[in-house]
Amino acid sequence: MMTVPIYAIPAIVALIAKGVIYLYARLAGMRSLQTRLYMLFLLSLSILNAAEVMIFVHAAKGMIYAPAGFLYFAASIAAIPLLIHLTLELALDWSKRPYAPLYTPFLYAPAVILELLLLFTPWLVQGFEQADYTYTRIPGPLYILFEFHVIASLIAVLALLYYGGKVQNTSTKRLKNKCMFIGLLPTAAIPTIVILLQHFGIQWFNTTITLPIALTFFLAVTAYTIHQHRLFDIQFYIPWSKVRQRKTAFYGRIRNMIREIADLDSVNAVMEKLADTLNCPVALVTENKPPVAVAGGAQFMTQLPRNLLSSIDQIV
Repeated sequence: MMTVPIYAIPAIVALIAKGVIYLYARLAGMRSLQTRLYMLFLLSLSILNAAEVMIFVHAAKGMIYAPAGFLYFAASIAAIPLLIHLTLELALDWSKRPYAPLYTPFLYAPAVILELLLLFTPWLVQGFEQADYTYTRIPGPLYILFEFHVIASLIAVLALLYYGGKVQNTSTKRLKNKCMFIGLLPTAAIPTIVILLQHFGIQWFNTTITLPIALTFFLAVTAYTIHQHRLFDIQFYIPWSKVRQRKTAFYGRIRNMIREIADLDSVNAVMEKLADTLNCPVALVTENKPPVAVAGGAQFMTQLPRNLLSSIDQIV
């Protein structure tokens, strides 16, 4: 009978959570290059979690099952270019760039080289050795290439998401980049800290317990970001953010306007107050008749077809 050690619980929970995220992504019904890249990224991280469970189960018996260790590294390497490609799509609309077909293979070239070094040579990982409740890698002479690839890729992804959050051409695209940037921060921080500590001989914690939790959080944020058309602005929930300050001030103006409407003596006065509060042209439209009232420089709206005006039901 197989005994599951307590240290494997985070990996098992993360694996179950990935199954739930997969169902959510499938039921969302969206199909695009972004969603396909996300599903492949999710698959690679699911394989990583399965490898983690095997590592813990064998380590609890005092055994080292090397295939699970190599599978863990192989899945990690495969996930990185998928994340970079997905990020380029979000931040730069990569597939729409004329040079994308030429340069896209280069995104995967480093991972292919690392996979070959991992699976067919001892230069990346020589083997594994027992380490408390798990077992850890015995680095080969080129293991630093893997470390550099991980850290450099995560920094590049964060930089791209930050850039996309600033310059993308629609508010929805900018918001997607911001959400993924915040979701990725814990995932980027954990392996970077672990790699740096290991160089100083410090092994206070490792990625086999902490990383599954951070990755699951990131995957959940990413699934929501990619598969939803309407996103909440995460910056609104940060007390010191400019978005929260701006929207709080705007909602305050709306509340003040609602209180003042009862004291206004004409429709035109109400319309002027509404246009001033929303800072946009406003027209009061009834069916089959010219606009009853306009405000905020909306006179040009009287020249538009009435059926078109009637179809406007939000700020545009």
